[in-house]
Amino acid sequence: MFVHELVAGFVALAEAHYGAFWRPDAAGRLVPQQELMPRVSNSAARAWAPVLEELAAGVLQQNIIRYHRVPEPADQLLTGETYMALGFPVAGQALVAGCVTVVVKGDSAVLTGAGVALLRLMSEFGTIYSSADSAAHYKNFYGSLSSAWDVVGEALAFTKPTEIAQVLADKSRAALGAQRVSVGLVKRGKIHVTSISGEDVVDKRSNIVRLIQAAQTEVMISARQAATTAPPRTPSAPSSSAAAPSTNGSPAWATATSPTACPSARARTWWPSGPSSSPARRSAKRRGR
Repeated sequence: MFVHELVAGFVALAEAHYGAFWRPDAAGRLVPQQELMPRVSNSAARAWAPVLEELAAGVLQQNIIRYHRVPEPADQLLTGETYMALGFPVAGQALVAGCVTVVVKGDSAVLTGAGVALLRLMSEFGTIYSSADSAAHYKNFYGSLSSAWDVVGEALAFTKPTEIAQVLADKSRAALGAQRVSVGLVKRGKIHVTSISGEDVVDKRSNIVRLIQAAQTEVMISARQAATTAPPRTPSAPSSSAAAPSTNGSPAWATATSPTACPSARARTWWPSGPSSSPARRSAKRRGR
């Protein structure tokens, strides 16, 4: 993990007795997310904690390097040694941004201008790491977007809505890695399951098609309500219909249903974008036959 390697680098370069990475928790209180104590006991580190927490708070608030003298370790009293704590701001994304504190002896070479400059340079690795992480994220996003455009491009080669729906279902199944993808069209305010991947004919009387239609209708109603009330969207609460967990030892699958707007003002497509072969749906399909 990057934070662990960062703290380990600080401790090794500074020959520190203690090093920690500080970041606010959910309640806003500064806590050490990562600690290394190669030259002191845990009791000594705990005795330093209040001073280091205050130091880290000042570093994060002012975004500067700060120094603070700390007492001798609790297990090494009356040695005549002096100890200094240094705090360095670490920039980057949420899980990387924070403060690194190290405790060194008062005569440590790292307290010179050159030593501090090296430690500050190491703290900049947070920005570099975050930039690399963001680049990898957008690379994956670009790959997904390219796959989506490939699906849309093949679908738009047809003109009939039913043909477009069938191509969308078949191509999306491969692109999403799903077991089944279905497409429904809204006509006169009611949704109709138009195509199912791998199926040439859609039996509208079968139980599986009725279940898919019910899931698509639920999402259609939810999308209309969302468009009216405009609630804040959260990544952890997507519009989806999840299959009930299996109780007979068989694997359970979840289905996700997403609204997709069509160029036509009279129709919209709604298509599940995940594995949809749950035990409940399989049994319903058998009954529908």
